[in-house]
Amino acid sequence: MFSVAGAFQGISLFSRLTKKGGATDQSAQFARRKDVQGEVSFFREKIKTIKNPQEFLNNPRLMQFALTAFGLGGEKISKANLDRAMMTDGANLNSGIDPRVRDMITGFDFFRSGVEKLSDPAFVDKVVRQYVENGAEKNAANGSTDVANALYFRRRAASITNVSEIVADPALLQVAVDSLGMSGEAVKKMSLPQIHAAIAKGVDVSKLKDQAFVDSFIKRGLVRKEMAEFRASRNSLVDFLA
Repeated sequence: MFSVAGAFQGISLFSRLTKKGGATDQSAQFARRKDVQGEVSFFREKIKTIKNPQEFLNNPRLMQFALTAFGLGGEKISKANLDRAMMTDGANLNSGIDPRVRDMITGFDFFRSGVEKLSDPAFVDKVVRQYVENGAEKNAANGSTDVANALYFRRRAASITNVSEIVADPALLQVAVDSLGMSGEAVKKMSLPQIHAAIAKGVDVSKLKDQAFVDSFIKRGLVRKEMAEFRASRNSLVDFLA
């Protein structure tokens, strides 16, 4: 039996989580979890013993912490590619690289600084803060990639300065595609310049500093996507019963 209310759980969850104080509350609750505190303590203590970048890169637990902190937790990235990326000169990165990867490379700055940043209290605190923020969003999304992307877009929106940042970041791009009502299959067939042009036409970056606009933009995408999924599920049932 189909239920419209049950079908739109994503938009309902997003609305609940983004009520005043919601983001702060979810981060605080996540940070109090024993497993999270354990990971934070491990990260803070273990990096004090790291003598070279490769030692850091070869520690799966440290790398998972770092990936989560920079919004890349759960992404499929081979170790070889990740190692190579992390040892790249951040000043020479391609402009089309995923901003999350760029931030991680330039943040740790292994190419120029070795492990010097690991002893910088301000940098370490920043990584821990981001770990909690990103981890809290994933946890609050309750397994929904759409809600996790929506929360991430909401947090990053005000800092976005151009359309290229949206196009280069898969999570930001997915939210924009959904909100503009673009077909996922159609987007896959488009060239990068075509995607850029379509997003630029539909997204006024100057409005992304307006929280009300951003929330409305995100909710429109969630509703459109969930409506499409609801219709597809209903049609599948009709076909099955026919």
